[in-house]
Amino acid sequence: MVARDRDDDFYDSLGTRVRKLREDRGWTQEELAQAIAIEPATLSRYETAKKAFPLDVLRRIATSLRVPLGHLILDGGTSGTSKLADAPNYDRHVDPRHAEVLDVWRKIPAGRRKLALRLLRTLASGED
Repeated sequence: MVARDRDDDFYDSLGTRVRKLREDRGWTQEELAQAIAIEPATLSRYETAKKAFPLDVLRRIATSLRVPLGHLILDGGTSGTSKLADAPNYDRHVDPRHAEVLDVWRKIPAGRRKLALRLLRTLASGED
């Protein structure tokens, strides 16, 4: 029998916290992976502790899920969180227009977010 390393336990817990925060916010693995610029399969390996999270990925996850980095890393970090709409804004200098976009995004049903994202990208590219 192989003894579990403390790092294994840490990454198991970390992956579980990330998955729970993602699911609590109604995000799919594909949506979060796209937001942090990695493949969904890679995010799956992080969440299941088959691969260790690099710090830069953890930072992008924290930013995308709008939680402090320490919230992801510390045990018990998911207590008291439920929906993205309830998540406090940790950046006091955020442009109010960004907050409005996030508020509207939260109201889009999960099944329609892919379409909404495509529309936004088309608008941003200036293509007709």
